[in-house]
Amino acid sequence: CGLLHVTGITPALSGTCRAAVFEAIRHAEAAGVPVSLDLNFREPLWDPDIARPVFEEMIGPSSIFKLGYDEAETVWGRGWSPERYARHFQRMNGGLVVVTLGSEGALAFDGHSVVSHGGFRVEVADPVGAGDAFVAGLLGSILRSHTPAGFLGLDPAVRRSLLEEALEVANVCGALTCTRRGDTTAMPTMDGVAAFLDAAHSG
Repeated sequence: CGLLHVTGITPALSGTCRAAVFEAIRHAEAAGVPVSLDLNFREPLWDPDIARPVFEEMIGPSSIFKLGYDEAETVWGRGWSPERYARHFQRMNGGLVVVTLGSEGALAFDGHSVVSHGGFRVEVADPVGAGDAFVAGLLGSILRSHTPAGFLGLDPAVRRSLLEEALEVANVCGALTCTRRGDTTAMPTMDGVAAFLDAAHSG
């Protein structure tokens, strides 16, 4: 699909891991391969003051950057709204920034349109893996019809419509993962997502 996906966990593990992540990003840039970054800040692994400059170095070359609003406040702590954070980071990467809002859904900004989608109410059994499922749903929805580079190069109005659909699928994936215990084993299939949406739209 022509995409490198990295997370903020790997560079926190060791200096060698950090170097490997940046080497992978450099290779992707040289090959013209878009980079997707999920912040995935884990405070037990490193302090915000140490993580912040590393993250900012990773955000620049990322074409798609996803983070949670709670992560933005923990790492950057500027007291901004989700939209202001999205606009700030989009100026850094020039691509797509998605800010998740927990059970309230998510917001995205691509430099042209601010798109938001509310969350889905479910009975939560275990929230572990919801963020990863969200990213999988977001990227999977985009990759069903476009390469990442193709998606980012679309007419803004066309991209907005596709982004609305991608956020909806991503929110469903995150919500459904919370209804089962486990992380990857709890992630839904696209058939499960479609069935959930059919029920939600008909209700």
